[in-house]
Amino acid sequence: MSEDEADLSLDKMFTAPPRPPTPEPTIAVYTRELGRGQWTEEWEEIKIRLVGTHPLWGNYLWNAARAFASYLDEYQELHRDKYVLELGAGGALPSILAAKTGARK
Repeated sequence: MSEDEADLSLDKMFTAPPRPPTPEPTIAVYTRELGRGQWTEEWEEIKIRLVGTHPLWGNYLWNAARAFASYLDEYQELHRDKYVLELGAGGALPSILAAKTGARK
């Protein structure tokens, strides 16, 4: 490229400010409630690593996810040996619990 030609690369045309440092991740813990469901598995808690902060609240394990995970744990026949698709965002606790309690995928 000669000195007269302008540099038209994307990083020259659309400059972005430097990103701030990424905050440390947080760990959310889901603990099984005693006396619920017939447990055949030997685990008692699930630890989920969440992002440090996020503008869309991806750094928070919502109470709805905890409640739904408890429901799936109590009624495992709803998902055992079946395919599970969780539509949502966040820590994916219901999907992780379904996988640990017998869902196919």
